[in-house]
Amino acid sequence: MNVKDSVEASDYYQILGVRKDAPGNEIKNAYRKRAKEVHPDRNQGDNRANEKFLRVQMAFDILNNPEKRAEYDKSKNSIRKRIDALIKNNDRFSLRDIAMDNKHPKSERVRAAIAYIGLEGDKLKLIEDAYSGNLPGEATNAAFLRYVQLEKNMYALMKEVYSGKLPNEIEDAAVSKYIEKTDSTLLLRGVAEYDSHSKRIRVAAGIKYLGKIDSARELENAGENRKLPKEVRTAAKIKYLGKIDSAKELENAKKDTLEGVRNFAELMMMDVGGTSGYLAQLKKVLAHGNLPEIARVYVGLWCVELEEDRETLRRYVADNELSSEMRIAAADKFALGIDSRIEALELFEGGDCPLSLAAGIRYVEIEPDVFAAHEIYRKSPPDSIKTIAINNMKGEIVDGAMKKEYYRYLKKHGTKLKPPVLQRKIEKMKKMERC
Repeated sequence: MNVKDSVEASDYYQILGVRKDAPGNEIKNAYRKRAKEVHPDRNQGDNRANEKFLRVQMAFDILNNPEKRAEYDKSKNSIRKRIDALIKNNDRFSLRDIAMDNKHPKSERVRAAIAYIGLEGDKLKLIEDAYSGNLPGEATNAAFLRYVQLEKNMYALMKEVYSGKLPNEIEDAAVSKYIEKTDSTLLLRGVAEYDSHSKRIRVAAGIKYLGKIDSARELENAGENRKLPKEVRTAAKIKYLGKIDSAKELENAKKDTLEGVRNFAELMMMDVGGTSGYLAQLKKVLAHGNLPEIARVYVGLWCVELEEDRETLRRYVADNELSSEMRIAAADKFALGIDSRIEALELFEGGDCPLSLAAGIRYVEIEPDVFAAHEIYRKSPPDSIKTIAINNMKGEIVDGAMKKEYYRYLKKHGTKLKPPVLQRKIEKMKKMERC
């Protein structure tokens, strides 16, 4: 077997070119020789040189360790045990070889493939394997999905989408990521207009597009754009009617072809029982319930925008019948009015999502003590709180002495979670305020 074939073998002894009973010094000598032969610096025209070099390193790491070598020798007689050993050693190369080899049982190939996909960080290799058709069926979509997760270039991602080769569910995942990452109204509108995408994806892109535009003219154009899904046009027209606040336009909207727009106009022109004001009308519409879900979301957001009563905002947050978008907006607005660190911390500790998240963000915004902010940073899984907390800490740590103290604090606490620290912080602040 030549060097090239031996390095690409799945057997560690073949990779190094040694006997199965080779002593340790022979293995070391074989490793040095093989490593020189396949080193990337000596094989710059070979695209797989780095992979071959890593395979040689992996084989040496296992065979040079007596315990790992004994375990490897035992596992060779059983494909299941062998896969377990490869997973334990993070050997993605050998796992890939097993996944691609039709002579193994399909269930074991799938198991090896899933493990390989989880370990592989090369997005181009993943999509190449997914397209090759050599992975067992259940693992192909996993490889595509892993590629979508790793791909940071949105242009490259959408190029794969528009190639028409991706499975439908993977295409949806890719476009969802694209929608999340892009803020361009032109691109978002393009996704919403493209009728080859699923309706769910088109509506999601359209709603984000509407959230980015604010002029009455753009909203009016969106409402008349027949390429957009019906739900998006309905939301655009309703947002337009709310923007212009015109009785004449509402009267015309009662004859609109879209049922949701007609319902909204009729409800907005109803008698609100002696209560005057635009907010009261919106609340009446929201309570009526005779609207599409997307329209209810926009009406709810307007209610939050116009509402100044903090207790009402708190009720919005607690009302599970309302849309999640409205509850989050109400929590954010309520939290902005918090001036007390004690109140913010107690609400954060209460775990009442989404108010807990909003209160946590507000706390790290107003907390001048960087160490207290770090307690929130360690305790909070949401990235938004962590980002704000760490930024606040960076801004506060200006001199060398404080920096040393901060790093001592980090070294002492590490990532261990100690909720009592937060409770002591609350008690300390209460005592200070009473004094």
